[in-house]
Amino acid sequence: MCKLSTDCDRIPQAPDLQSVRFLWGLSLFEYSKGAIRRAALISEVIQEWVGLHLKAFFANSYLGGPFVDVSEKLARNTCHRMKDLCLAAQSYSVFFDRIRSLSTLGSVYLDPVEEPLCEVISRLSGIKQQPRIAGKTKSAAQALASATADRVLWLDQSVNLTVQFRLQELQSALEKSLKGGK
Repeated sequence: MCKLSTDCDRIPQAPDLQSVRFLWGLSLFEYSKGAIRRAALISEVIQEWVGLHLKAFFANSYLGGPFVDVSEKLARNTCHRMKDLCLAAQSYSVFFDRIRSLSTLGSVYLDPVEEPLCEVISRLSGIKQQPRIAGKTKSAAQALASATADRVLWLDQSVNLTVQFRLQELQSALEKSLKGGK
């Protein structure tokens, strides 16, 4: 029997399998939660950078500046980085929300986000999601489709049509997934 409570704390307890599994699961959950939080914060900063690049792309396109191609490439590459962070954290709806908020900045063309956006849509079309996540992703895709439908947000209207078509495909696939179909 322990004489002092501090002596009892020093005696190693033989862990049972259930306790070990619980601690293991808890540590994985906390690690994942931290990774998602960290990715969300970093992607928020990168979203600001993408917004600045999109504004530069708009200004260069509007003025016929010599750096149209460079500003488009910078916006696209930065958006790819934001996409990679969101995909690593499996935060698909966060990525769609980030793109949607970029559409509200004013004086931007969204053409450079087409490639990373379509990559996310392609990835999502090929995986089965839990109903809660599929519903959240579908809602974010719907909001993105309505926010980006305005023709003034696109320099090339064929890019707008491609994005809208791909978002509609994704919404249909997610709706089918939510109903239990393949």
